[in-house]
Amino acid sequence: RIQNGATMTVENANITNNDYVFVLGASDGSSAGNLVINGGSYKGETTVASVTKGLLTINGGEFSLSSAYENNYNFLINCIDANYKDGTAKVEIKGGKFYSFNPENNAAEGAGTDFCPDGYTTIYDAPENSYTVINAVAKIGETYYATLSSAIAAVKNGETIEFIANINENVTIKQYANKSFTIDGAGK
Repeated sequence: RIQNGATMTVENANITNNDYVFVLGASDGSSAGNLVINGGSYKGETTVASVTKGLLTINGGEFSLSSAYENNYNFLINCIDANYKDGTAKVEIKGGKFYSFNPENNAAEGAGTDFCPDGYTTIYDAPENSYTVINAVAKIGETYYATLSSAIAAVKNGETIEFIANINENVTIKQYANKSFTIDGAGK
């Protein structure tokens, strides 16, 4: 348990636990704790990290649950619901691979929970049933895309694709001839 305002950084650890791997904040909610994870492998029984109060920042690593709970990954990363809603329990996922759990669209804090901050998105790997968090390269409105091709496939007539990173990707626009949209290079 990380609490009393402490901040802990974990670098490239390999941790398996029969319960929660990390808990942030006092169980009664009286104090917060902060955790930064930079790489490694983490396997919990029902949850890898639970935030009572504080900030969990994940920059990389692999995250999964034990085989006993492999079909119930809703709470792989989780917060106390009321504290998440009032902003005292926070999660920012900026990197890493998550098995059977989409950090960008999950049910941990209700349907559609997005733990990825602006500028990040996920790529799904079907054979592994995993989601990898990466820097996005483009966005349409408030939705981020890993590739220009995926943004063009999703864009609707009249919308604008905005670059948020430098892009080096070959795209054939001809296949999208029936769409009318704008690409804003945003100086990238």
